[in-house]
Amino acid sequence: MPFFIRGSRSVLLILSFLLTVGLMGAAHAAVPLMPVEEIQVGAQGIARTVISGTRIEEFGVEVLGIMKNKGAVGDLILVRTYGDVIERSGGVAQGMSGSPVYIDGRLIGAIGYGFSLTDQRTAMVTPIHDMLKLLDRTPVKALEPPTVESIDKKELLATPLMAAGFGTNALSFLQLKLKSLNLTPYTVGDPPPDIAYGELEPGSSVGVQLVRGDVSLGALGTVTYVDEGKVLAFGHPFLKRGQTGFLMTNAYVFTTIRGIESSFKVGSTGEVIGTISQDRGAGIAGEMNLYPGVVPMRMNI
Repeated sequence: MPFFIRGSRSVLLILSFLLTVGLMGAAHAAVPLMPVEEIQVGAQGIARTVISGTRIEEFGVEVLGIMKNKGAVGDLILVRTYGDVIERSGGVAQGMSGSPVYIDGRLIGAIGYGFSLTDQRTAMVTPIHDMLKLLDRTPVKALEPPTVESIDKKELLATPLMAAGFGTNALSFLQLKLKSLNLTPYTVGDPPPDIAYGELEPGSSVGVQLVRGDVSLGALGTVTYVDEGKVLAFGHPFLKRGQTGFLMTNAYVFTTIRGIESSFKVGSTGEVIGTISQDRGAGIAGEMNLYPGVVPMRMNI
């Protein structure tokens, strides 16, 4: 990915590269699950996310319908969100992707899709059973870099891409080149140094880093499911890269900004805590305390 640094300085970049690290074996449900077949129109539940700091908050969800074969791998659940959190965030915001949704205490899936320039309280949920299949993936060959045509962007919640260390011209270049991949880069600073992140849990913010060092680039989303160190998040593809070796980090949210087209979280990636090893239609999957290979690089510009 192209980048530019203004001035003359040494830059240490750590670029995560694709591994053949597989998450193998069937997933064992850490919480009770509800399949799509049991979900009733009009049913109400709750979802969890972070809109500021690291504190997980809950908001209401009402099922409006089941959209057959609408998603990247199957059905989507159409929902209306409501409550104080949604009012404060300006609707379903970029960065809420992966927010777990529960009905009667049973996990039904993750918010993964929304609508821009319209009622931002309406969203679509990727069923949890489709996401759990990511944990059964065996190692595969690295895929070719994704093309614009390979990523279905219809109603996909844009993923906030947090960029640090980039000059104005470099950021403009990134925004232009990444728009077609439904990625929205914006500049951020470091999180407060005294943050106590704690263990990832459903509703926590999670980061996916591509570049780490004096220049950093990473995405922000929400954790859907955690079981014995294995993590599911996003509810939609990041880069639709298949088998991956991205850096998994915890994340801090400075605030959530209301927008005309769509609202979005302003956050920053934190410490590296594991590997994102699957990036597919139903979301991303990874494992904590399992670290990817990296390429150290030092440049003088």
